Amino acid sequence: MNSLVLVHGLPDHSGTWESLVPLLKPRFPNISLIGLPGIGDSESILECNTFDELADKLAEKLPKGPSIYIGHDFGGILGAVIAERHPKLISQLILINAPTVQVLREAIANDKDQAMRSSYATKIQEDPVGVLTKNNFAFLKYFLFTPEYNLSTDYLNSLITLWSNESTLLNIGHYYKLILNSELKGNGQFNQPASQIWSKGDPFLEPHVQRQMKIKFATHELYSFSHDSHWIQCSDPSRIADIINQINYS
Repeated sequence: MNSLVLVHGLPDHSGTWESLVPLLKPRFPNISLIGLPGIGDSESILECNTFDELADKLAEKLPKGPSIYIGHDFGGILGAVIAERHPKLISQLILINAPTVQVLREAIANDKDQAMRSSYATKIQEDPVGVLTKNNFAFLKYFLFTPEYNLSTDYLNSLITLWSNESTLLNIGHYYKLILNSELKGNGQFNQPASQIWSKGDPFLEPHVQRQMKIKFATHELYSFSHDSHWIQCSDPSRIADIINQINYS
């Protein structure tokens, strides 16, 4: 039986999967929810000097046997690095609104619109506490606290608690610093099959970014959503579950 590993993005935690997991359990009884290092715990990632080191820190949390890895946002970005650096841990990738580091960096460098969409990342890395707490978390609430997500009150309250932790916010800033600036040892090419679930109207990523992903994987399948939600595991969990349940797993 294939096991699933689900890893959230930023600025989030594993509660992001609350509507999706019950829909996956009938087919995948073995599901592990893994938190990003330093997000919602007492761990500091400030000693990590490269994005590779950060990926290795997350890899230590994964099951030792090969798993199907589902990652949203930063969870997907780091999952791709782990798949290249530790291929025995990941048999298959499912990336939800998540590019590889190489594709994202190339897009920022070569496309003015993507650079503009990613400008928030520079601001967060420079002043994570100030940017993320400004006006009672206005930036964060704008994207997540929307009726279409139908998030539980417990989850929403837990996000406020998460964002109120200064050490967590400093860690978030360091995540952005490493993804924008640190060196990478790999070349971003993958032997594992990958399924890419993408919102065409994602406010953070240009549509052409998803097309660049195809050439990075030996086997690649794209599932596109027409709406503009970045957190599609929250806004459309039934369709996400349908896709994950019908993928062919080797």
